[in-house]
Amino acid sequence: MRILTEEDKQYIVDNLSTLYLNEITNNLNSIHNTDRYKYATIYHWVTHHGYADKYKREDLVFKEEDIQFIKDNYLNMSYIEMSKVLPYAEVQIRAKAEQLGLTKTRRFNNRYFEKIDTPLKAYFLGYIYADGWISTNGTSYEFGMTLQDQDKYVLEKLNEELGGKHIIKYEPPRKENILGRLCNCQASDTLRVYSKPLVMDLINQGISYNKSYSNIFPKVEEEFFFDYLRGYLDGDGSIYTDYVHHRKDAYLQIRIASLCKDNLDYLKERLSKYDIKTNVYRSHESKYDLVCYTIEDVQKLANEIYYSPDLFCLSRKRNKVSTLISNGSAA
Repeated sequence: MRILTEEDKQYIVDNLSTLYLNEITNNLNSIHNTDRYKYATIYHWVTHHGYADKYKREDLVFKEEDIQFIKDNYLNMSYIEMSKVLPYAEVQIRAKAEQLGLTKTRRFNNRYFEKIDTPLKAYFLGYIYADGWISTNGTSYEFGMTLQDQDKYVLEKLNEELGGKHIIKYEPPRKENILGRLCNCQASDTLRVYSKPLVMDLINQGISYNKSYSNIFPKVEEEFFFDYLRGYLDGDGSIYTDYVHHRKDAYLQIRIASLCKDNLDYLKERLSKYDIKTNVYRSHESKYDLVCYTIEDVQKLANEIYYSPDLFCLSRKRNKVSTLISNGSAA
């Protein structure tokens, strides 16, 4: 933002009736060879110094296709996002939307996880148990989840379910010191939500602080068990084939990792009710894996997890399961 000089103010007054405010802004930037003059600065000065009824109205410059774009996108795009597509400042677009009677009705649903009563809620609970976190310092309550950039749409969908009011922050590829080693980190995205009701509901659903080292874990109704498991698999699961003696069918695996053995024993017991055989192994000193490892059992598990073609999930994992099952079945 640039402070207006007396000359700037006089230029604005002299041109209010003939130029639009965005034109005045651009002209001031050209006169002073800068880009620091902002439309919002000019707009606020004009409206707060007795010129609210005297300046040339911006609504006259909106083209019909631009107005239609605003009508089509005002609920799913922020005004700032629209300003990057349309040739108008954010405040101009906001004023135009208000003039058109368009109001954003989004409201943060901070009790979204109060009851797990839909497949999508169960899916997100599983994903959060795998990759999310909750924290508090006694006064501030935070929920967050970070995913690699290619999976950003999961965060976008969750944000949409919560009301679409939170910002997803992008982090470019970088190097980080992890346990004394300099590691290459992929581009990632993070959703953070500060809400005591949301965090408390997640706690009631089995998400705990330092959950990786806790024996507390979610237990959902039978109706939504495989939706929950699909989310958990998308977060902490892996699908692969071990090529040993060319017997791909014997080594096709779906594997879910956890530091909590009780959690995996619970999943194993529930899967056994569907005649899906799994085993729990200690893969490292403090890490355990639930493994489904025959083509027959992997097929059963995949059929239960992906029971409908329009389910929300990580498409790359679903496609990988389908491909490996096809290859294993053909072997």
